[in-house]
Parts: sequence; C-alpha cells; structure tokens
Amino acid sequence: NDNNDNNDDNDNNNDNHTGVLMRVTRVCVSVWQSFLQRKYRPLLLLLLTYKTGEMMGDVMFKPFLLDMGVEMSHVALLSGVMGTFVSACGSLIGGLFYGNLHGRDSLVIIGLVRLIPQLGRCVLAFVDIGESHKLLTATVGLEAFTGGAMTISVFSIMMAMTPHDDEGSATFYTGLTMVEVLGKTISSSLAGLLADTLGYKMFFIVAFVASVVPVVIATRIHEHSTSKQVERKEA
Repeated sequence: NDNNDNNDDNDNNNDNHTGVLMRVTRVCVSVWQSFLQRKYRPLLLLLLTYKTGEMMGDVMFKPFLLDMGVEMSHVALLSGVMGTFVSACGSLIGGLFYGNLHGRDSLVIIGLVRLIPQLGRCVLAFVDIGESHKLLTATVGLEAFTGGAMTISVFSIMMAMTPHDDEGSATFYTGLTMVEVLGKTISSSLAGLLADTLGYKMFFIVAFVASVVPVVIATRIHEHSTSKQVERKEA
C-alpha cells in the first residue's frame, strides 16, 4: 500500500511538472508571437535605440571632461550630486507630462528637448571648456533632466502597451525590459571603441545623430489614451 501511495504521489508530481512546463512554453510562444506583430515593431525598435545616443555620451563624457582638464571633484559634483537630483526631478515631471498627453506625443516632445544637451556635448568638444562653465553646467543638468523624463515616458508606454487580459502579461513586460536593457548594453559597450576610433568631436556628433533616431521611431508608436484622457472624452 505504501508503495502504491508513493507511486501515486510521484505520478501527481510528474503531472504537475509537465503542466507547469507546458504552461511556461505556451506563455513564451504567445509572447514571441506578440513581439512579431506589426503593431509592436516600433516599440521594440524604440526600446533598442532610445538610450543609444544618451548612453554613448554618458559613458565617454566623464573621460572627455577629465582629458580636457576639468578637475575630478568638479566632474563628480556635476555628474553625481547635481545630475542625480536633476534626473529625479526629470522623472517626476516626465510622469506628470506623460499623464496629460498621448504616449507618442510625450515621447516625441521629450525626445526633441533631449537633443539640446546632446548638441551641447558636441559644442563642448569644439570649444575651450575652461571658458564654458555655464554651457557645461547647463548641458549636464538638461541631459540629466531629459534623461529621467524620457525613461519614465518609455516605461509608462511599455506598461500601457502590455496586454493585460491574458496570462502572459507579466512575461510580455519582462521581455520588453530585456530588449530595453539589451539596447543600453550594446550602446555603452561600443562607446569606448567608437571614441578611440573617431575622436571626441566626431564621437559626440555620432551620439547626437543616434539620439535623433528614436524620435523618428516614436512618431510610429500607436497612440493610446491615459486614464485622464479617457475621463475627458467621457465628460
């Protein structure tokens, strides 16, 4: 009898494991098929590219400043203390901004504003930084602000475009975050090589052009209504 009970327990465990494996497989296949749908292609391209220019610039901007003779303490103050605070403010404003606009409009507007500090980096590569402290401070501050705002907008539209009516919604969102991380990893990994090959001046120009690409892609994102907009329409 004990042997029969053990065999029954083993059979039940095997059935449970098989059921879980089948469910995981079904969810993964469903998410993959969703990713292949035309309506998600602009979103996936956006996730791969929206941080490309910014990450490239971020990785090499501190070494650039040090090579140009800016003191380490000043670089730490700008990029660390001020940058962190301003980025948090940008995230807050970005969330408020996103909540009152269509997702696509928010991405495009913030993306366009983000081009200003990327252009500022290009200018700094051509001028004497010792005589351009105001430009340097404004560039670092606006880059941190728009970077925080852009990140919030992108993750908000990721959540908005995640299907919430099926069992694979969590896996779908996780897949989107993996694509987002992949894009940032590739761009940051190539930054040093590109800077050594091109030099700082051409490198920051390339980073600026790379920041234009996601703005163009964002115009292809399907608009969706936020809760506030739905309330307005119903009113």
